[in-house]
Amino acid sequence: MIIITDQPIDLAPLIEKIDKREAGSVVFHLGVVKPNLAGRQSLGITFTAQANLEEEMKRIEADLRARFKLEDVLLARRMGELKPGDSILLAAVSARDRESAFAACREAVERFKTMSAISKVERFAE
Repeated sequence: MIIITDQPIDLAPLIEKIDKREAGSVVFHLGVVKPNLAGRQSLGITFTAQANLEEEMKRIEADLRARFKLEDVLLARRMGELKPGDSILLAAVSARDRESAFAACREAVERFKTMSAISKVERFAE
């Protein structure tokens, strides 16, 4: 499942959306805006989606499903102007075993960090 939103990522309903019927492990990673980056105080980040964002996220989902034995994948990405502590992304996977679930979730997070369909502008305190 792919979710692109300009609203806060609410975990409660998403936890219920991921298929757990055959799973022994469900791993969630919630990425948030850091308050400091390289010693500089962050005022926030503005994320802008390119036209192919959904396609790129679907490719990531398909790659995860092909590489790992997963029951389900949920990828959520937030756009817009975010401040420190705001959620940026959610990667959630369910699998029969925890090794697959943790490895796939980590891979999803790494892939989020290198997406080309998102531009970001970071704002710092002077």
